[in-house]
Amino acid sequence: METGQMVVLLNLQNLYESLYDALNQYYVYLAGQKYVDLGLGTHRVKCRVHPKFRLIVIEEKDVVYKHFPIPLINRLEKHYLDISTVLDKGQREAVKELEKWVHEFTAANTEEHFISKHRYSPSDVFVGYHSNTCASVVLQTTERLKPVCPPSKLVSCVKKEAQLALLNCATPDSVIRFCNSVGLFMADSLANIYFKQQQHTSFADFLRAHVHAGSGYQTVFTEVTTFSRLLTSADAACLEREVQGKAQRPQILFLQQFDTEYSFLKGIRDFLDSTSGNKVLIIQTDFEDGSQNAQLVASARYAVVNEINKVDLGEVSVFVYFIMKLSRVEGGTSYVGFHGGLWQSVHIDDLRRSKDMISDMTALQNLTISQMFCEDSGKTKGELPAGCMEAETPVPEADHYEIGFFSGCASPGGCIFHVPKMQVPCCFLASFLKIIKARLSNLLKKQEENSLHPKNWVLREASNLSALQEAGTFRHTLWKRIQNVITPFLALLIAVIDRNGNLELLVRPAAAWVTNLWMFIFSDTKLLTVPYKSSRRIILVQNNMMVSADAGNEMPFSWRIKEYLDEMWLEAQYIQNTEGENQAEKFVDIFQKTALGKFISALTEEERQMLFQCYITDFIVLTIGVSSVEELQCLRIAFLSCIEEWKATSLRREETVPSVPWVHVGYNRFRSRLQNFARILAVHPNVVAYLNNQEEYGIPHSEMVLDVLAAMACAEELESQVQTAHPENWLQKVKNLRMPIEYICKDKDLQSSGSRCCQLVCWNRVFCMSMFVEHVLVGINTLMPEFENLVKKHTLLLAECFQHDSDMKTHPTFVAVMKVLCQCKDEVSNGLYRYGLKACPICLGEPKGPVCLPCYHVFCQKCIRTWLVPAQMHCPYCRVAMGDVNLDISAELREAIARNALFRQRCNNFFIDVVTTMCFKDNEPPEAEVIQELLNLLFVHRSLPKGSDHPVIYTKLLSPFNDEVDETPIIRSVMLKLLLKYSSSPAVQSVHLLLAIFREVTALYGLSDSSLHPKQQQTDAMTEFIQNSQVLNSPDLQHLAGSLVMNALPFLTVDPQSLIRNGALIEMAVHTTAVLLCGQNPVLQPLRNLAFHPHTMEHSFLPTMPEDIVAQARAWEGVATLRWYSKCSWLACGLPMETSRCLDCGAQVGGEQHKPLCGFQEFRNEDRTQTGHILGDPQQRKTAGVSDRAMSPVVFVLMRLLTHLTMLLGATKDPQIIKPPVKNSVHFLQQHIQEDLAQLTIILGKSADDSVNIFHLVLSSLLKDPHQHPGQFQFDDVLSTKEKRNNWEKDVANTIIVPELEDLDKKLLKINRQIQKDERISSNPIVKIVYGDPVAFLSQLPRDSHIHHSKMWSCRKRVSVENLGHVVQQKNAKDNVPLLWKFLQKETELRLVKFLPEILALQRDLVRQFQNTADVKHCSIRDFLNECPSDVMRDLLQRRVNVFLSVWNKLRGSLDTNGEIKLPKGYCDADLTLDIKLEVLLPRRQGLGLCSTALASYLIGLHNDFVHSVNKLVKEDDRYLISPSEVADLHLISYEVDRDLIPLILSNCQYSMEKGGETLQDFDLERIQQQVISKFLQGKPLITLTGIPTLVYRHDRNYEQLFNDVRNKLDQSALPSSVMNMITGELQSYSDVCDALSVTEITLGFLSMAGENAEMLLTDYIENVLQMGDQTNPHVLQAFRRCHLKHNIALWQLLSTRKSEQLLRLKRDPFVDVSTVYKAELTPEMAKLLNTFLIHTRLETFLQELHEIIILKLRRVKDVDELRPTWSLKESLIPYLDEKDSELATELQELFPDEILLSHATATWRAAALFKRERWEV
Repeated sequence: METGQMVVLLNLQNLYESLYDALNQYYVYLAGQKYVDLGLGTHRVKCRVHPKFRLIVIEEKDVVYKHFPIPLINRLEKHYLDISTVLDKGQREAVKELEKWVHEFTAANTEEHFISKHRYSPSDVFVGYHSNTCASVVLQTTERLKPVCPPSKLVSCVKKEAQLALLNCATPDSVIRFCNSVGLFMADSLANIYFKQQQHTSFADFLRAHVHAGSGYQTVFTEVTTFSRLLTSADAACLEREVQGKAQRPQILFLQQFDTEYSFLKGIRDFLDSTSGNKVLIIQTDFEDGSQNAQLVASARYAVVNEINKVDLGEVSVFVYFIMKLSRVEGGTSYVGFHGGLWQSVHIDDLRRSKDMISDMTALQNLTISQMFCEDSGKTKGELPAGCMEAETPVPEADHYEIGFFSGCASPGGCIFHVPKMQVPCCFLASFLKIIKARLSNLLKKQEENSLHPKNWVLREASNLSALQEAGTFRHTLWKRIQNVITPFLALLIAVIDRNGNLELLVRPAAAWVTNLWMFIFSDTKLLTVPYKSSRRIILVQNNMMVSADAGNEMPFSWRIKEYLDEMWLEAQYIQNTEGENQAEKFVDIFQKTALGKFISALTEEERQMLFQCYITDFIVLTIGVSSVEELQCLRIAFLSCIEEWKATSLRREETVPSVPWVHVGYNRFRSRLQNFARILAVHPNVVAYLNNQEEYGIPHSEMVLDVLAAMACAEELESQVQTAHPENWLQKVKNLRMPIEYICKDKDLQSSGSRCCQLVCWNRVFCMSMFVEHVLVGINTLMPEFENLVKKHTLLLAECFQHDSDMKTHPTFVAVMKVLCQCKDEVSNGLYRYGLKACPICLGEPKGPVCLPCYHVFCQKCIRTWLVPAQMHCPYCRVAMGDVNLDISAELREAIARNALFRQRCNNFFIDVVTTMCFKDNEPPEAEVIQELLNLLFVHRSLPKGSDHPVIYTKLLSPFNDEVDETPIIRSVMLKLLLKYSSSPAVQSVHLLLAIFREVTALYGLSDSSLHPKQQQTDAMTEFIQNSQVLNSPDLQHLAGSLVMNALPFLTVDPQSLIRNGALIEMAVHTTAVLLCGQNPVLQPLRNLAFHPHTMEHSFLPTMPEDIVAQARAWEGVATLRWYSKCSWLACGLPMETSRCLDCGAQVGGEQHKPLCGFQEFRNEDRTQTGHILGDPQQRKTAGVSDRAMSPVVFVLMRLLTHLTMLLGATKDPQIIKPPVKNSVHFLQQHIQEDLAQLTIILGKSADDSVNIFHLVLSSLLKDPHQHPGQFQFDDVLSTKEKRNNWEKDVANTIIVPELEDLDKKLLKINRQIQKDERISSNPIVKIVYGDPVAFLSQLPRDSHIHHSKMWSCRKRVSVENLGHVVQQKNAKDNVPLLWKFLQKETELRLVKFLPEILALQRDLVRQFQNTADVKHCSIRDFLNECPSDVMRDLLQRRVNVFLSVWNKLRGSLDTNGEIKLPKGYCDADLTLDIKLEVLLPRRQGLGLCSTALASYLIGLHNDFVHSVNKLVKEDDRYLISPSEVADLHLISYEVDRDLIPLILSNCQYSMEKGGETLQDFDLERIQQQVISKFLQGKPLITLTGIPTLVYRHDRNYEQLFNDVRNKLDQSALPSSVMNMITGELQSYSDVCDALSVTEITLGFLSMAGENAEMLLTDYIENVLQMGDQTNPHVLQAFRRCHLKHNIALWQLLSTRKSEQLLRLKRDPFVDVSTVYKAELTPEMAKLLNTFLIHTRLETFLQELHEIIILKLRRVKDVDELRPTWSLKESLIPYLDEKDSELATELQELFPDEILLSHATATWRAAALFKRERWEV
């Protein structure tokens, strides 16, 4: 300024503010000179201004416009410099052509390849491109070529060189796109120049070419841009090898490592002075968008050039490379390139050489991914992706080699699958890799067949901006694409070949045949199919080997061989003329002709023997399931014995070398016995040790005897322990072993084969003793301790009754058992009283109030007092004279008799159990002599004193003791006929007379013979009688009687058709009319109004109609304070916080901020219960037996029936009572009455006739006088309110119906007796059979036999399960027999449990077929069955599908309401057929597949519920467990109702009778419960829910569920702030964050499944456990070095947030898949409020938590009603944060603006992220 020189300022913005005075020309004049103030910070000086001084400021246009202060711009004279202005005409033409070429290069057309069109800008294609690039390049090229190029060729050379200069800065993906849009020749030429001549493959290649190409000494400056990670010190060693001999080791400097310009210049000088020779300097920097970064780079460039120019280099070349890492931003970054001068610009996409991919990426074009793996593709190893096979050539001195399949195989965002490096014997390595390649190629080919233009995959990736940004470089993008395609297939392949640890057979030392067979099956694509299934995220590796944690299969691919042979066995069944042994022989022959059979046949005999033994072991584990090695050995020997037994009877008995199919033949023949044997081992593990100690153990027997030996051992052990073991424990062992041992005893093959089964006769002894112990011995030590030893002695005596092969079906054994039992009882009786205890000789019953006479005979006190009269003072029994004797009751005798009765009852219980369980075992009768003995036990012969009028023969209960006879009283009830036969009140007489008229006159109109109808003369006589009757003393009664005579009742006329169809209904209606007209009870008045004056009841609350549940809800505790709002008649809701639509009328309802919408009114004790009849269509009444009130269903239905009959009487008057109105009210009400009767019949378990009779009894009760029903009635005549209606219902229920239901069976029995005595009714042949005495029409019956007495064989009520349930309910026996009650409640469902094996088998088949597929198969079940290629498999699937559908249709109601798995609404609404979607059968955890999973789960839960209840009842723990894969028929609660359950009930249903009377039916409920437990429920295993076949499809990852699974496996905690800062600092590029996030997600996936130590370092887990160290970015591992597994979820939260921040920086939407309803923009006022909050809050925590909610919640919303956009964002966030105990919740509550809603969620996050970036930059 003082000297007058021109000053040019560049990149010196910090100086500009000090020049304001100078620019303002604010001068101070002194001595003719101008002075101006210059300020530098706080220092100010005055400087003289020379008149010739000029100042020029050079700056980018955008910087001036965006960053220069307006005053500064105004004070400068502005000039815009464009390089094109300095070009001549020829150069401008060159610029135009170059710009045209740039446009063609940029706008490469990819639409013809069906690739989405994306508009690229030149800055996307040429890194550093700007508006002056073409002009600058042309100018620079012209200046460079002028000296060496003739003028005539200068223009063409400039054009060509300018294009090459631009190509040098092009991205490789743009080159690929351009090559695909031009001709083949041009494409090859361009690719050759770019990838080979210009050396864009890596910086090492570029440097090597630079260093080796130069001649002489030179200084080269190169500006390199890249999208990859910058070089590290480790890379310097690699670069040193490239320049070896040409230059010294390259020195790498990072621009960010220098704080000042001085330190940077010092680093340059040190580099220049360090060594002699050629030098390579590499300066690196991360280029961030912004002018400051550009200025820093420009200054650094200038400084480097300036510093090097100061040094005399001499004979030394210096290569300076300024490498800038850029972000791939759509539209380009702010970086400006092509500076010209000394600096050459070049773009090297990936600085490092790839270990995975080839250098020339154009070689991958026109080559599908599958062709990379083809042997005949013509490609050499160098042309294939190195890494798909790392070990291609074995090293001679090694025995095993490691194979790394893509060294980690955990592709980012791909499969959670990792294949560790395997050790494979060198001799099989080449074959193994060849097969792997071939199978991968085939799978890929199948995938490519379904894709469009598979050869264009490279072009597709080059056109995928998102993939390019995520991977960083184009090469890495291609590599990730290859990974994403191959990894799922490789994972699927490994999952198949490693099932059950199959790969371990190649690793651990094994025989040669094992490896050979392994490789043979692996190479056979027909035998081992790996069906093409679209890629999916999780590949499940199945494992059925559960012997021990580290055990796997012993034979290669044993699971597949088993499936293969199972399919072949099914096929053999359908070959003609192949049954039994022929089928087995044909099966073996077929296998021998297969490739596998031929391979095995070629093995040596020794090898085949070993193979056979290995296969048997695997087959047992796969089929039966074992819990220990010892148990496996037992089953193995048993299996071999089965095969030997089959072999002895087959044509192959002479063969010495076994064949694999023999295993299947043996199993199919002995399946049940093997499973039964496994069950014995499971419930009694001690037997394994016994079998191990046998002399010949380990050697297969010639027949299957191990199960018999085990059963014998168990039975003998039990027999030996009966005296020493605790009775309850011993008894429990017997019950556990009963079913498997009895299965062996009744096995027909065992019985006919002459095996050792006959030795199991001891089981009959044990079982008989167990019943004696259960009924007599258990508890005797408490009740009668003095007889315990006596009972134990007789326990052993019982065992002696069973000799040789005898059982209770044989007469000698039966008699012997009875003898021992009677002996035991007599000894106890004698022990209780020294003279013995006998029946009273007078009444023949047990003495009541016992009195002992001096002759020691015992009598009832009442009997002996009656006997001893003055003329009869002697003992009635021995005739000994009696004087003045003491007739007081003996306390000693009374106690002895009571104890005797108790012991007798225990003995009786044992006897009944023995008879029902052993005599009639297997539903087969015993010997005829035993039956005769049992019949004789029903009667007792008495020798009576002289003069006694008692009969000689008495009936008694089935018992071996004659102590007591059966004196059951017979009490009968009344029926309609009886109402006419006893005297009563006038009202009752009137009713009886009306009913008599109906019965005797009106009913005649129903006869089909019209001649029998009432004649005119008869009707006239009846009419006159009615008019003169004193009983029918009112006009209404006379009118009713006259209508009955003339058959003129409206809608109740009698004719032959109506009497058949509605006879019972007409009878009930007539009876109801008569009661209403005659009755005086006040409760009849509302009914009378309803029948005769219905218009008065139009606004009444009718009985039994539904009421408002919401009204009840308002009275619940805790709800009374709520306010209720309504706009229409059906909706009720709480305080309005939101708006919606009424489900009934569609009106808008609700409100906001506690303010209801206009038109809403608050409820004021309003009740929405409707008046009138509101039941609707009778066809829709499906809730049979459900009461809406606090009364039993029977009472409720009877009351509803009464209401409907009353309404029917008034239906002719057409009242407006029925809502909605119906056209034919009579028909409508008749249907309701029929439905009421049907429900009543079901609830009572009675016949329809009995149900009608019960209603008539209720009507008769209404005729009782009012004084019989005390209490004030709190209702009115029209039931005007709901409360009055409810009071009326309570009065009717408590005073009328409930009393009438007491002793209901006896009342019905009495009615039936009256029917029988009615001559007219009993003349009916059917009635004669049902109610009459069979001796009247069965003349062949002996008349003097007490056994063949007609009453013993007369018709009785049919016994059913439903009837038994009613008996239990009627007897109120729920508490006495809880398990029987539960059984009867669930019996209709429990009978379906037996189908569980078929359903599980179907599910396993479907899972095997569809596992690891990407999507649902869309077809019907019928279509799927039709697609089945094999007729055999189709038939099998058809049968199992039919079972599934049948069980589902029967259980769908329970599944909808009671299942543990809650099915979505509508899934259970209709029956399933073959035309529904196949997805219903596929067991899944979501969608329609939930149906299949829910069905299996429900059946298992039902089974387990009963098993657990039994175990709890018998005090046994639940230790017997099996998995669903082991379930067999023997494990399940299984029975046939008609074959098993009904006979059990009948055997415990006893009939009693009195002379000349009816029989009474009685059930021994406790005995039925005990037998149900012992026969059907006890000894069954619990089935675990883990292992239910489940199909998993690929879907978007549910992070929320994933995190829950991880937290369940290991504790999680937050990342420390220091660690977060360190990770953020290490991972600054988008691609690095994506890599880190991918690794984190993979570790989360594994941790969710397998768990691990939470304190383990994350890097150790990645490198050592997952073995992904080689595949993981080292930069990522470095960033993770301070993370533990407990930080994994927090790490995901951090990295996912950083990824979205990076996407925001790259001008991309991080929430592209979030609904637009959550993307509303913030208003300026909201933004200002949010900014205030962000200043004071934990910004990083807020960013991460809000981001997590957006990703986990908003992104997955399917219905906006789940998360309403109008909800407050604060109110939505706080509950989520409260679950985490986050301190941020408090800050949100206090500071966050209420105005910001959930709809602003993404905009809020963006604003917070931008705020954070601006704060960081400052």
